[in-house]
Parts: sequence; structure tokens; C-alpha cells
Amino acid sequence: MMMAAVILLDKPSGLTSRQCVNHFVRMFKQRRVGHGGTLDPLATGMLPICIGEATKFLRFFLESDKSYRVELSLGVQTSTADTAGEIIKTLPVPHYDQNQLERILEQFKGVIQQKVPLVSAVRVQGKRLYEWARSGQSVECPVRTVSIHGIHLIKHSEHSITLDVECAKGTYIRALVEDIGRALGTCAHVKYLHRHWVAPFQDCIMEPLALFDESMDVMKIGAADFKSMYSLDALFLKWPHVVLSPLQKKQLYFGQALSFDACFKSEQQVALYTEDKRFFGVGVYANHRLQSVRLLRA
Repeated sequence: MMMAAVILLDKPSGLTSRQCVNHFVRMFKQRRVGHGGTLDPLATGMLPICIGEATKFLRFFLESDKSYRVELSLGVQTSTADTAGEIIKTLPVPHYDQNQLERILEQFKGVIQQKVPLVSAVRVQGKRLYEWARSGQSVECPVRTVSIHGIHLIKHSEHSITLDVECAKGTYIRALVEDIGRALGTCAHVKYLHRHWVAPFQDCIMEPLALFDESMDVMKIGAADFKSMYSLDALFLKWPHVVLSPLQKKQLYFGQALSFDACFKSEQQVALYTEDKRFFGVGVYANHRLQSVRLLRA
């Protein structure tokens, strides 16, 4: 079976997520490398890197909850909503106390509407938003429904607020920062952003890019070499498990659905294992039938 591993990279500031992926492409000498959720160049923190067959399962990282620490700089709006952009507006910062701030933050917890930032990669009329921005043409940014599980105030001063944010997929922290600034009666941008974790790796170690030397003999690399390197099935340990017989494995591999009676919820996704306890992929259970969603190469 081909390699299928996940590396929890502590992304450095100043590199794009794609540049980090390219480092591992060179290191592992293969093109099948991807990341589980883009971080902006200035951002740091957990960037799951999927190697080999693990790239088939990137969507499950993209759908995971995430946690960030963000520092808001108040009174200044930039073209990119962070320190990399040009200053386009300055406003005075009204006096506020902690109680006022806490009440404002409460407004952003739960399910909210959020306008997609102009510098994002979302496609509108066939072009990515950042391409519209570079061309200088105007375009209406779409609005999305997102979910903020929690916002925790860490500290604040006259022109700065530091928060921990736990959120569901699709949340734009830059948009959240700008919205909080407006709610305070001023403007704001991201001064610092760090991703604490991507579920289900809340309590796992991540390691810096400098530790992954491109000259390493990748044929000898294993979990013992890096504390941040995990087998693919670590992503699905908390999922319901189904153990397949050799015949069932073959049937799923060739696209056949299995008649299956189990105490699962309808449309329940499950982790699939072979009889020798090897992770095989992800399936979905519905109407007493089990179908494959993503499978490792047989």
C-alpha cells in the first residue's frame, strides 16, 4: 500500500501554504502532497500536510472545526484586512470597557452571516476574488453562513484586542475582525493570527518546517522520527468503525453498496477497516446500506 501520512506542521510566518506543500513535495519526491486548510502568509500555526494517499481525504480536514488566536489592531483598515495590505482608512477608536466589549463579542457567537473577503480564493463569475482585486474591477463579494462556537477575550487595550476563536468550516477570521471593529464604532485589521489546532488534533504536537530537512532519506522516515507525524486513520479515531470481510472490501472497492444492518444514524459517515485492522477508507451508512465515500488504493 502506498504511503498515507499526515504531518502537523507549525507553519512559519512569511510563507504561503502552497510554499509549505512544495517543501514536502521536494522532501518526499512525489507530487501527491496537499494541505488541510489554507493559512495566510502572515499566519502561523497548525497546517496539516497530507502525504501520498492521504491527499484523498483532504476534504475531511476542510470540514473540521478549527481554533485560532487573533490580535485585532483597531482604528486602521487595510486593503487585505491584515498588516500585508495598504492602509485605506483610519478612524478614531471610541472608548470602550470590558463589559461593552464582551457584549459585542456575544453578537458574533453562534450562526452568523459573513461577507467573504475580497482577497479570498472564492470564485465569482469565473474568477477568484483576489483576481478581481488585483484587476481593480469591482465585484460583489458573496455572503456565507458560518458558525462561531466560541470567542474568548484574552486581553485588550485602547487599540488592540486579543481573542481565541473556535469556529466551524468556512469561517474567515479577517472578516470577523473587520466586523468586530465596525461593531465597536471603528475599523480593524488582523495584526497577528495563529491557528492552535484543526480537529481532531486538538491536543497533538506540531513541529516547525526547519525540522523537515529535504535531504532526509524519506524511505526511512517513520512516526518515531517526528512527533507530529500521524497515520491517516488518526483523523477518524473518534468515528464509528466498521470492520470489513475480504469480500466486503472487494465489493466496496468496485463501487458496490453493501446490505448492512447497524445502529448508526441515517447518513452516518464511518471509518472502514479490514480484518487485519488496517484503515481502508470512509463510507456512509443510509437505509441499511453501506457505500464507499473515499477508499485507499487496494
